[in-house]
Amino acid sequence: MPYAYDYLTDQQKSSIMGIEFVTHADFIKVILKLTSSLEVYFHTITYIKLDTVFTTFVFENEESLPIQLNFVDVFLEDLEMMLKDQTTVLSYFHVRCSRGTVEDCAKICEMLEMILNSRILRVNGVQFAGTSVAQAMSLVTYFDQSAPFTVRLIDVVDPENFDSSWNGLSEVEIKNNGLSITFKVANPTVQSINSKKEKSVSEIVARTVLENRLSMEIILGHLQCFDIESLRKVNRGIRKCVDLIKPNPHIGTYSICFYQRANIDNSRLRIYIKLENGEFKDFEYLMDGNQVYLSEENSFHGTNHKSMCLNDIEKTLKYQMECIKELIIFYKCTRHLSENFDILLDEWGTADLSRRIGDILKGRGSPLKTKKFSMGSSSQMEIMEILSAIDTHSLKTIELLYPSEQQDAMKNFYYNVIEWPFQVDQLSEIVQWKNAEHLISKYLTLTTPIPEMNIENFVNLDILVKTLSSEDVLYLKTNLLKSSKFQKFKISFQESTIDESLHNMIGEPYRNFSNVKSIWYFRIGNTNDYIHIVLDTRKNQMPYACENLTNQQKSQINGIRIETYDDNIKLNLKLDSSLVEIGHTISYNKFGSFVTTVQFGNKESPLIELNYVDVFLEDLEMFLKHRKSVLRFLDVNFYYGTVEDCSKICKRLEKILKSRRIIRTLFSETTVAQATSIAKYSNQKAVDPKNFEKLRKRLEQVKTEHNGRYISFEFADRSVRSKRLQKEIPTNCGLSESVARTVFETRLTMQLILRHLQCFDIDRLRKVNRGIRECVSLIKPNPHIKTYCISTFRLEGSGFLRTYIGLENGKFKDFRHCKIGNKVRVSGRNSFPGADFVSMCLNDMENTLNYQMECIKELIVCYECTDAYFESYKNHTRRLASADLFRRIGDSLRKRETPLKTRKFTTGSGSQMEVMEVLSAIDSHSLKIIEFLYPTYQHLIENKHFGELPFQVDQLSETNQWNNAEHLMSKYLTITTPIHEMNILHFVNLEIIVKTISSEDVAYMRTNLLNSSKFQKYKISFRESTIDGTLHTLIGEPYRIVSDFKKVWYFRIQNTNVYIHIVLDTRDAKDRKGNLKPKLITFTRVAKEDTPFFELPMNQLVIN
Repeated sequence: MPYAYDYLTDQQKSSIMGIEFVTHADFIKVILKLTSSLEVYFHTITYIKLDTVFTTFVFENEESLPIQLNFVDVFLEDLEMMLKDQTTVLSYFHVRCSRGTVEDCAKICEMLEMILNSRILRVNGVQFAGTSVAQAMSLVTYFDQSAPFTVRLIDVVDPENFDSSWNGLSEVEIKNNGLSITFKVANPTVQSINSKKEKSVSEIVARTVLENRLSMEIILGHLQCFDIESLRKVNRGIRKCVDLIKPNPHIGTYSICFYQRANIDNSRLRIYIKLENGEFKDFEYLMDGNQVYLSEENSFHGTNHKSMCLNDIEKTLKYQMECIKELIIFYKCTRHLSENFDILLDEWGTADLSRRIGDILKGRGSPLKTKKFSMGSSSQMEIMEILSAIDTHSLKTIELLYPSEQQDAMKNFYYNVIEWPFQVDQLSEIVQWKNAEHLISKYLTLTTPIPEMNIENFVNLDILVKTLSSEDVLYLKTNLLKSSKFQKFKISFQESTIDESLHNMIGEPYRNFSNVKSIWYFRIGNTNDYIHIVLDTRKNQMPYACENLTNQQKSQINGIRIETYDDNIKLNLKLDSSLVEIGHTISYNKFGSFVTTVQFGNKESPLIELNYVDVFLEDLEMFLKHRKSVLRFLDVNFYYGTVEDCSKICKRLEKILKSRRIIRTLFSETTVAQATSIAKYSNQKAVDPKNFEKLRKRLEQVKTEHNGRYISFEFADRSVRSKRLQKEIPTNCGLSESVARTVFETRLTMQLILRHLQCFDIDRLRKVNRGIRECVSLIKPNPHIKTYCISTFRLEGSGFLRTYIGLENGKFKDFRHCKIGNKVRVSGRNSFPGADFVSMCLNDMENTLNYQMECIKELIVCYECTDAYFESYKNHTRRLASADLFRRIGDSLRKRETPLKTRKFTTGSGSQMEVMEVLSAIDSHSLKIIEFLYPTYQHLIENKHFGELPFQVDQLSETNQWNNAEHLMSKYLTITTPIHEMNILHFVNLEIIVKTISSEDVAYMRTNLLNSSKFQKYKISFRESTIDGTLHTLIGEPYRIVSDFKKVWYFRIQNTNVYIHIVLDTRDAKDRKGNLKPKLITFTRVAKEDTPFFELPMNQLVIN
């Protein structure tokens, strides 16, 4: 369970470039280096020890509530999530234990080994301080060694144990009598394997293939900027071939940042490139004497780092013909230079730099296409140099950035960054400004008078101005009443000359909330639309429901259902997870014309002074913005709502959905025009019958039922199809299909292509033709599966099987196999003749997992049933179907050449024999975690009381997989096997519920755990107990008796400074449904410093 890690946004989590942590006796400090398109910045997280088992953390000046865990454990939970989500190369990873305790250092190093063992972490440099040589070198072996990286050991406790002859080390330097040791690691086995592969194919044959334009076009079609650049460096022939083809680099974001240090001679240029596939890199150019340094690593002889940077810019953007997402040019100064930044511009040469960047863009064959242009500068003339070189038709958004650290500006001027006046009188006259639709300037203060800004053409506006007058409001109201484009203008102002004369100019407000908020409505002539003006001097707040979902939940939304009523709107969200779909319902309730409350679960928001439809639409837009993959369905039901609300929602929906993909949409009680206008953004649609005939020409597979009350169809966008065909079929190429097939069905070419694909793309490629399918099967590409889940729901009757596949790149899909009549239906769409949907599902599973050789994160096999089916399941009447399923899944896994590797195995079943069928087929060395789930719908388990389900593990505990695993969890499935027969003493962590526990069981656990070198924490809940006064005779009197129901013991592990901490809690606590909770006993390994027996030195004072 991550803690401070959840405070980071998804974008920040994927942008971590460096991790450093420093341990102290009572706190751990983590410094994260993050990168963005604008800058590199740092976040600090501090984990503070409050007591033996209580922790708080501080994240950017915000302190958490106390957490009932040791501060090292909380830190390690977060660190595990940081490293699990890390997909790019870390610039550095620093472990500093010099100031912490030896026990904490050992615990951290041991957990780091476990974390790194489950994934491949790529780094450029690793640093260890205060560890032993053995700890550092053991960890080094777990980093990705396919590329060399630097390791530095500082102040290691035993430098004499370092052996520079260790395999794989090079460039070893030992300084200060071993206090500083530096070396490089390169895996010689990887190098030898690579060299054998290279020699296995003749260089002449390889060059013939790779320097062939047809082969290279196929390869380049699957590559993006960074791989293309790597390919160009192979040899001159390949470089010429690549330059002849002019491949699209697929750039998503391109950022150029110029920033100055404390003196004028120390300037840097930073380039940040993010590709369409999510990969990103940044480079820094700086001068040092007569050398130009690139990212402070590679150096080149020269005196002009700007020219070298601009030359790279020109080469990278030269063949970018598609529209990029954003181009950013940013001149940044530090806070202490802010006062004089405009004076220093001439000395820095930013005007010349802007001109040269503009010249590069103007020198392209066609203007650069970008959807958004962002620039931070103090001069509109510098912006004009570049903005005028951008394609006028593609540019939609212009953002003016504050020329300082953006993290400071976004924190509401936390560092008192000064006000920055900025003129736009000349900038507003160029074509790009006039054609753009959105203007943003949140922190740069625009001083040009509003009538001279030329802003009436914008659709949306979010700016900060110096002053606003009554005349400005009148000017905007008059001109926007004539605009057919504008949607929303948001103007913040620092000063105001608005007075009572405003009421004479535009009329009395429709409503006054107070002296600081007024509202007007003005009808746009000959329409049913109004301009809604809100003048508000209060601090804006948005207590909407979107904030109640975590970032992970927002990204898991796969279906949305909207129901409108006269006085409320219900938004039903379907969330996808590896186990089950979860539903959330949000109600937007109307209180008067302009007051709303939002109900999310049992929570109700304070009053929001906005119309309930507007609040709903704000949330809906945010939910859809977070959605990265295809939305499975969008159902909109206006049956009980008003016509006006329907019209308003449809207009906004059309705007929101332009950037999203949906599989199916369903509309009730809309007009055909409204439904089809929105439906064009999805694949399958359903609308009402009115005025439908005129749209038939654009539709396919039209079905009309119930006298036209229900109509379904599919869109066929022929223009899109024709454009795709033009791209796919090169003109005048003179190539026959047989030649193309010869290239595609060549193993070497296909290997290059498959290297960049994952499971779903590989499956699509296999369907092209038999030759490609055979070639793919011969290569056996890694599908890069991260999570694989197969769940059965009420197998008999109306049962179905659900398969969920999550990939390493974050993409996921789920499929449902069920029987309808004499056909098998998959995911409710495709039907196949036959009645055995189980065999079809298992066959798909076998094909998908066949070539998965790397360790996956989790395999889940689960039976889920409703209340009605649960009793019969307990009584074995429905167990037969699930037993057969588990057996067949096990058989499929055993057919593999090698056992499936998975770090975690999760299963929901009522029988250990069923679990053994699958568990015994899993690789015993990679399996670290076993979890037993209660066989019901998992999203209900926390909120609903289910009957006790007994579960035996006597035979399960004899398997190799059980004996090699490190963590066992069974939170809701009651284990009835006696504790001493469970074979659990080898586990590192344990969290289970048992039927009963006795004084003898506690003594057995205490005696054996005192001899264990691995265990960390055992948490055992129990429903019944025979613990009595004999416990004190068996293990000794408690160190502390908190009450008659809670007792505490400490036992020292022999010849160490480590103790076992036992807490027995037999209180009668109830859950929120009034049901008694199980009792609890915990066994925890703690350092002496975390016990009452630790004595401070005389010269220290600690106040808690």
